[in-house]
Amino acid sequence: MAPRRRRDKTHADEYETPIGDVEATRKAFEALGFTPLITVDKTREEWRLPEVEVVFDHVEGAGDFVEFEFKGDAENVADATARLEKFIADLGIELGEPINRGYPHILLNRTT
Repeated sequence: MAPRRRRDKTHADEYETPIGDVEATRKAFEALGFTPLITVDKTREEWRLPEVEVVFDHVEGAGDFVEFEFKGDAENVADATARLEKFIADLGIELGEPINRGYPHILLNRTT
């Protein structure tokens, strides 16, 4: 049985590392059988407060997005979520519906 996918996902582990040679890394993935699926062309502007990171992205073909990420110390996920929601509410701005999919998924759904 396949695991159920949560539609209300609030956080995820991310693993990032710098690479010295992009072209060599691409060739390694190709040798492993990977093929390019989609290219995400974006520009990003990052802002940081002690507990919150705000990121503005412009994604070619998809539009403009804002992401809020809690970076402070919290008791648990519920505490971090409540504090982040309060921060956003205190801004007094109107936002669209939350999107819990990455840019590749958004772009792929727009081109099909």
